[in-house]
Amino acid sequence: MKMKRTLCLFLTVLMLVGMTGCGSTDELSFTEGTYTATADGFHGPLTIEVNVSDSEIISMEMTESVERSGIGDAAFDKISAQILEDQTLKVDIATGATVSSGAIMTAVKDALTQAGGDIEYLMSKEVEHNYEEQTIDTDVVVIGSGGAGMSAAIEAAKGGAEVVVLEKLSRTGGSTRTSSGMIVVGGSELQEEAGIEDSVEALKEYWIERGNDDIDEDMAVFAAEKANEALDFLMDAGVGYTKDLILISGTTTIPRAHIPPGYGGEFMDMLVAQAEELGVVIYTDTPAESLIQNADGKIVGVNATQNGADFTVNASAVIVATGGFDHSEELKAEYSPDAVGAWAVSAPGNTGDGIVMGTEVGADTVFKGGVIGWKVVSPLYGHTTMIGRPIYGLPNLIVNESGSRFADESEDYPFLFKNMVKDGGDMFYFIFDSEASDTETLEALTGTLESLDAAVEAGVAYKADTIEELAEMAGLDNLQASVDGFNAAVAGGADEEFGRDVATMQEIGAGPFYALQSQIGTLGTFGGLKVNIDSEVLDTAGNAIPGLYAAGEVANGDFFTDIYPASGSSISMCVIFGREAGINAAAYVK
Repeated sequence: MKMKRTLCLFLTVLMLVGMTGCGSTDELSFTEGTYTATADGFHGPLTIEVNVSDSEIISMEMTESVERSGIGDAAFDKISAQILEDQTLKVDIATGATVSSGAIMTAVKDALTQAGGDIEYLMSKEVEHNYEEQTIDTDVVVIGSGGAGMSAAIEAAKGGAEVVVLEKLSRTGGSTRTSSGMIVVGGSELQEEAGIEDSVEALKEYWIERGNDDIDEDMAVFAAEKANEALDFLMDAGVGYTKDLILISGTTTIPRAHIPPGYGGEFMDMLVAQAEELGVVIYTDTPAESLIQNADGKIVGVNATQNGADFTVNASAVIVATGGFDHSEELKAEYSPDAVGAWAVSAPGNTGDGIVMGTEVGADTVFKGGVIGWKVVSPLYGHTTMIGRPIYGLPNLIVNESGSRFADESEDYPFLFKNMVKDGGDMFYFIFDSEASDTETLEALTGTLESLDAAVEAGVAYKADTIEELAEMAGLDNLQASVDGFNAAVAGGADEEFGRDVATMQEIGAGPFYALQSQIGTLGTFGGLKVNIDSEVLDTAGNAIPGLYAAGEVANGDFFTDIYPASGSSISMCVIFGREAGINAAAYVK
């Protein structure tokens, strides 16, 4: 997707009202003109156009980008605003968009170098700002702008409340923005249009069964019954779910995972747009620090910071939607030890802030040790990048660091994650041959062999003409035996080693062969503040804390157990209980 972002100095000054101090341009010198440069972002190249006079950076445009909507553009807006206002390259990057920020800065430096600018001076020039403390009053304040937070904000605004959203990152959307935008629904009208037989009752039974008698059944039943309303809510906001994009997820055989064509970016763009139309005010780069509790025990606001200065929000109700905690090694070690050391591909703001703030005011918590276990090629190459996409599919063979099979490779990914953790290795390898890697299914996911060749070039995969050479290159001593055993299982019609259905196996045939590295990762966490069906946060005595609500990953401990039931379940419960939080918070305010 192409996008064009323009930011001129005049608009930038308006955006930065409240700042004092402006950098002098006396020492700046350029050759007047417009200069263009390109750099590689998270998903591909982005192009920046910079216009300068002989002594000033006048304007900037991002003319080409394939970064996710709401991430690359948000990073550009923040960075370019600072550059234009202060006439310096010593600026803060956009939190939540580190790779995009780095690419933007690389392109800008290149363009200004072409213009004859003194890059060393621009990179060292400091501008001091004095930011004043602020206090604002509202009805409802929502902490977090992901799927749960924005659903809550929209419903609270529809309920007549004045709503403010605080987001610690430089962008909105949380983990939902970088997800598939998938929502699990049973018996939807779209399923019916697609000829898929399903029902609310079947979804109830599935979620309860996968919960292994360790989830709140009332919550699961409520969610299944409200899922269709959640889908309608999203479609009314403009998210383009269709009957043509409903997939099987989890261990069921029923397609019930609804995916929007624009994935999580479309999902969040539509919710943010609707929230703003309803008058919701969103503050990014404004991390919440603590909840304000009065002498009666009621929650009456949030203490936050903005640009390092105190930012206080007085409110009649607070909704916590801060996401999970898989970017906190400390909290993972305490509550989800399987995830220790795993690369988190959720939003980088997911450090358990809401859990800490809630417990400080007496909230109860519930944890069962689980996470949404996943796998990544590396921190730079997640499953949504071209290089990382091959691990989406069901490869012929996955081996550990010794080159040995360790599990049924076709298992649903939460189970595969568990087996990777059980194996204990730091690295695993997905093995492809030139023919199996070019099958129709994998071709749709990876772009044939292009992804694997790019992975080799990036240094995260090996390529060889023979299995023996591949094993030597990657240090996989048992790879030849594993391949021989795998192929024998295919030929013999039975996998004696792990019981995998041979219908899902394909002989590893002609070279060249690839070994794509993979490490354990997480898409999210389970556990946090204990809530009831109304999304009210409960104290340790089981009573609702007045004025305090929570939804999403920060409050999913009674909905999930140690194994994730199906892709899309987390977003389903985020929207369902986010909406409940917003509806009930608005009613409480009234």
